Amino acid sequence: MFIILSSSLKIEDREIKVKIAKLEVAEQKITTLNLDLKVVQEKMDKYELESLALKLQLKDLNDKYESVQTAAHALEMAAQILVQDRIQMEQKYPTELKRFE
Repeated sequence: MFIILSSSLKIEDREIKVKIAKLEVAEQKITTLNLDLKVVQEKMDKYELESLALKLQLKDLNDKYESVQTAAHALEMAAQILVQDRIQMEQKYPTELKRFE
């Protein structure tokens, strides 16, 4: 009986050692994964900051574009008015125009 108990204890001892080794490997993997996760989180934070900076740049450029577009529209309207004025003056004063040609 003592031999059977001793043999059974040796088997259980080996099983415990195997399980402990598996736990240690799992803990190492968890530690590695946690470090990888931390690195990835830091990269994500960096990319998020870059993304925010680019969004601000895009907003600034869009505001400038709209401002330039508004100014261009105003200049186009002024040019159209000047063309219309010229046409009216050419029709109203054709003799004076021929004198300057």
